[in-house]
Amino acid sequence: MVRYIESFGINATSVSGWLELHQWLVRPGSYLVILDLELSGNRGLDLLRKIRSRFHVPVILTGGPLNDTDGIVGLECGADDYLVRPLSLRELVARARAILKRKQGNDVGLWSHNIKNRGYSFNGWTLDRRSRILRDETGDPVALTKGEFALLVIFLERPKRILARSDLMQAVRLNMDTADRSIDVRVMRLRRKLHSRPGAPQTIETVRGLGYAFKAVVEPL
Repeated sequence: MVRYIESFGINATSVSGWLELHQWLVRPGSYLVILDLELSGNRGLDLLRKIRSRFHVPVILTGGPLNDTDGIVGLECGADDYLVRPLSLRELVARARAILKRKQGNDVGLWSHNIKNRGYSFNGWTLDRRSRILRDETGDPVALTKGEFALLVIFLERPKRILARSDLMQAVRLNMDTADRSIDVRVMRLRRKLHSRPGAPQTIETVRGLGYAFKAVVEPL
């Protein structure tokens, strides 16, 4: 796999575990991790959780069918994409390139003067688009993955409108060949964070057969 990736002019290396991976990720640079969930025991998911808790780096998971528990949990833990084994190495390289390109574009675009609003407020929550910080009713920050941030922004830009799964998949840069279940997992993950407090109003509504709608009143900042 390393040799194949390098044949496309991309620097690649394999690592033996968390310590070696950590040594790479703390260095300056743009990285993407390809993580096989079929490591012995639960080491794959454990490693994904460690990555997500310390680094904002894209992760592509590989493993069994997406409906396997580990695959769904992996997406819930913030993985950017999932490829089923046996792998098409050409597809793997294409997806890795696309994710890295989007990451670079998002990093530049985050500070672009083209951002229409500084952020949004809804149900006592605020989202600052420049810092990507979401704060709850008490002002406490709530961590968002890159995909959750993109998903929340499209909801806030189009409140009270039904958004099809294809629209949401495009917003979070999911490959259109990915199963709908993948975007459903991301919506569920975001919904849990927005509804974490007892009695919190429901903000994301499932519209059966059509998609999702953001019910809250949204005000630009």
